[in-house]
Amino acid sequence: MAANLNSFHSFRTRLESLDCPYIEDVDDSWVTELLFQPGESRIRLLQWVFARLDPKLQEMMENSYAASDTRMDSRLQRLLVIASSLGLCKMDDIDLIRGAASSSRQNAFWDQLLDIVCINDASEDHRKHQLASPGMISETMPLQEQLHHDSNLMDSIAKMDSLSAMFETKMNILPPDLMRMINNTAKADGFADGERPLPPDLKKLQAVAAQLAMDLSAANTQLLHLTQNYNYQKDDDQVVSTVSETMKLILSELAQLITSFSYSFENEMRQWCNKAPPKLTQLGPTFKDVHSSLQQFSVILQGLATVRSSFTNLRSLSTSHATAMQDITPSMDEFALASQVVVESFRECIDIMEDSSIRHEGNWTQSAILNASVI
Repeated sequence: MAANLNSFHSFRTRLESLDCPYIEDVDDSWVTELLFQPGESRIRLLQWVFARLDPKLQEMMENSYAASDTRMDSRLQRLLVIASSLGLCKMDDIDLIRGAASSSRQNAFWDQLLDIVCINDASEDHRKHQLASPGMISETMPLQEQLHHDSNLMDSIAKMDSLSAMFETKMNILPPDLMRMINNTAKADGFADGERPLPPDLKKLQAVAAQLAMDLSAANTQLLHLTQNYNYQKDDDQVVSTVSETMKLILSELAQLITSFSYSFENEMRQWCNKAPPKLTQLGPTFKDVHSSLQQFSVILQGLATVRSSFTNLRSLSTSHATAMQDITPSMDEFALASQVVVESFRECIDIMEDSSIRHEGNWTQSAILNASVI
């Protein structure tokens, strides 16, 4: 109880030294409720203390004290962000900011916060010499106990692994990226960690430098030849300005596209990217075989359709040809009469030939055989 009483008086004294308007002409019960009880007064006090520490923090806090729970939560979240950035609490310790944490935690929170604000205020006000040193002795614990805590802190700092690096005499002249490149090259050449290849021979370095000088001289000769034989267009300020404005416009449009894509990715695509990958099955070869069979069946159907169309065309052609032949073909009687006339003419010819043969050769038996075959 004595410790809590000492802490309370220390808090009030430091708030009075900061000219806090919320504790003027009030009793101790009101100050206790202001510091340790949840409510609108505690939130206003925290906002005033943070703004006193740095006026820029006032931009993070809105000066609107609406009574809605949403606005209350919004202000508490802003206060929590500021307190966690100062190392006074964790990012999820909203109960400490609200005032619902234990009294010991609230005492420690107010003690550290008011120490920071008082030291910052003393550094700006040279009249407060007793608080100008950052090693201010806390009034909430005895001097011997604080000395013990400070000694433990120094011991823990001295036992840190990285403390020896502060007193390391080895100096790295090259930047870390070049040192990393040199180490990787050494490992690739077969050297162990920490080992370096021997420095090159001076004569070899001089030979390489001479070769580089010759190459540089040849490049300068080529450059001089190009500048003498070719006339390059000189820089035009208007063209350069036009190209620069065009590039600026293109880059601004590209930035807008990138912003739009980032917004679309975060709101529409990321939820699909975080899903579990699908489980594939062995239906792929089966679908491939079915697709091949379907294509072959389609080819067969196309062939049958071609045959059917060809048959239809042939049938229509044969029907039209038969009709035409029927129209131009003579009747059977006419055909028999014409044949009889031809036979009669052929017989007369045979008789004439037979008579001629008898007169010249005497006997021609072949004509009789031919006559009999015709008859």
